[in-house]
Amino acid sequence: MRGVVKVVLGRLGLLYAARRVLERNSVSLSEVGAVLNFWCGGGRIIRRWTDLPAEIHGCDYNPVFIDWCRRRLSFAQFETNGLEPPLPYTDARFDLIYALFVFTHLPEPLQSRWLAELARVLRPSGHLIISTYGATYLDTLSDPEQARFHAGQLVVRDGDSAGSNRCAVFCSADYLRRHLEPRFRLREHVTRGARGNPPQDLALLQLRVPSSSTRPTSDYTDPGVPRA
Repeated sequence: MRGVVKVVLGRLGLLYAARRVLERNSVSLSEVGAVLNFWCGGGRIIRRWTDLPAEIHGCDYNPVFIDWCRRRLSFAQFETNGLEPPLPYTDARFDLIYALFVFTHLPEPLQSRWLAELARVLRPSGHLIISTYGATYLDTLSDPEQARFHAGQLVVRDGDSAGSNRCAVFCSADYLRRHLEPRFRLREHVTRGARGNPPQDLALLQLRVPSSSTRPTSDYTDPGVPRA
């Protein structure tokens, strides 16, 4: 029971830290029209959003979690996604996307594929906030892993278990800066930005506004929105 409490408190601490990062960068939640909790799990984060005036959405690739959320969190809309893209949303659907406790469990090439997909469903200049395992965990890495970390490479453990807690992914702020171009601008990176259990770094990303010829697209069409 004590372990469950620590995990819940850790997730809440991460959520509050994420809100502080948004506030420091003048991202007003009161002006956000639509927000997505990517990989929402059992709704530990999204259930704290009842105060937001925005349209609230959550998605996860575990249908059991989505069924639970649909039955108990009626203020939000929930969809199931796969381990691989795409998401069941039209282009430029959201102003803000939370992806907490997600990229800590996604190796390459899944990270790049999902970053491209999240860029697709974000509106121009929209924001994405993610959490990562950063330099706080250097002491837990082997010498070869530390060398890769300092070289700006992704360090992956148990990559065959992608998407589960068994897969652990570590990266530096330098890796993020290089990896996010040209889709995102890294507005703020906070080492141990969330000191819950487990502690994680926070990164606030803003979608760069591309030309219409380079913006990512998908074949997905919302059933309620006719294709032009």
